[in-house]
Amino acid sequence: MFRRLPRVLLFFITAYFAFILGCSSLQTKNVYEGEGDSVLPLGELQVLQFLEQLLELPEAYNIQAYSRRVFSPVMVKTRLMTHSYYIITSIEIKEDFHTLSFFGTALRAYSKGMWGLDTYKDIDSYRKYQEGKNIWKVEPIKTSRPINVEKTARKIQDKIYNTSLTYYYQDHIKDKPNKDNCNTALYETMTLDPLE
Repeated sequence: MFRRLPRVLLFFITAYFAFILGCSSLQTKNVYEGEGDSVLPLGELQVLQFLEQLLELPEAYNIQAYSRRVFSPVMVKTRLMTHSYYIITSIEIKEDFHTLSFFGTALRAYSKGMWGLDTYKDIDSYRKYQEGKNIWKVEPIKTSRPINVEKTARKIQDKIYNTSLTYYYQDHIKDKPNKDNCNTALYETMTLDPLE
């Protein structure tokens, strides 16, 4: 019985940190710009600039959705321990890509959420996936039709301007009003091309 104790203890410690951290980023700095209701994290200002550039010529881009392990390549990927993100590529230059995802700005179960462009773990996991070293268990999220670039970008802009949005980790599966995590934010903003 006592030989199993370290394994059980390790499991509970890992589960505790997984529960508390969620998709929260260790690299995020709470840096804000603006006044009053227009206050946005600097990272989201960069996202908005990128989306404006994308919306000038949406037909020149392609958006795909992917999922991966949440924290590290060694954590098991389950429905609860999954992070979702967009990959945006230039149609002309396929190697030129950006990642876009929603995450928490603090290391707790509830925090301010924000959209991030080219976060380290999203970039690292996708690059390794492209190289055939799929240690993050990256998988494309299957859709019945292509993702509509313009409508999806506009929905992300709308989410960003809703500054009362809170990130939550405790349940990566169910939707909660005025709260999102990486998975719900992706599915709520994803818009598919219309049926022909």
